[in-house]
Amino acid sequence: MPPYRDIYANSKKYATLMQPVSDAIHQFEGDRPSIGQVLKVQRALDAHFAEFDKQNPDMMVKPRGNKEAVGVQSVYEQRRGSTLSNALVPLAHALDPINFVQLNGGDNWFPPFHELSKEERKDARKLAAEVYAGNGEGATEEDRRADKEMLSEWGTLALMGVPDDCKEHMEYPALANVADRVLRMHTTTCAAERNWSLWGNIFSKARNRLAQERAEKLIYIRQNDDSNKGKGSRLSDEEVVMTLLAAEDEKSARV
Repeated sequence: MPPYRDIYANSKKYATLMQPVSDAIHQFEGDRPSIGQVLKVQRALDAHFAEFDKQNPDMMVKPRGNKEAVGVQSVYEQRRGSTLSNALVPLAHALDPINFVQLNGGDNWFPPFHELSKEERKDARKLAAEVYAGNGEGATEEDRRADKEMLSEWGTLALMGVPDDCKEHMEYPALANVADRVLRMHTTTCAAERNWSLWGNIFSKARNRLAQERAEKLIYIRQNDDSNKGKGSRLSDEEVVMTLLAAEDEKSARV
């Protein structure tokens, strides 16, 4: 960590350095909670740190445990290796339909295999097999057969592209299964909590007392109740949920 006087003197540079990081965190937790969208944000961060390091070679950082100070990009790459570098990221990117592309003016939509490096394709392919059937020490003959089916579909898609939506699940059931499981995941625990509740900071208060489905139903009923219309401004989702919880607490206290 640089001395405070250096931080103050280079405050504008630090702000320039960290703003894209702050934006990325916001995207991971809010705008792009799907694992399939992480690679785009990751690549943008890669480019940002490389360009910043190039323009600011004098900014050095001495991470804990390092004997010598290193450049900003070097520190970023160390942190990136322990956070963003995961085979799940390129796998989800390849399987997320929103990332599919049309090549050579054709009608079919292709997974963006060409956007992955050779190493990323290798890791993603291996992980897809593990997600579909598992292949650890306890793998059965059925598991190995399932792996072959999934890998066969992966190879076919890599060469031919994706068929029409109505045929996708019929012709590629194993890979469709992997995509369905992978794309249900969120980028971070915080993102999962935000999307579980949909109402910001009430999650920590309501998580153990109000199921998501029930909260959604109660809010829908309250907000669409004709008897409440024309009586001033409607309550926010947060106000509705907290009012309901308060009523439940009062009811429980009387029992």
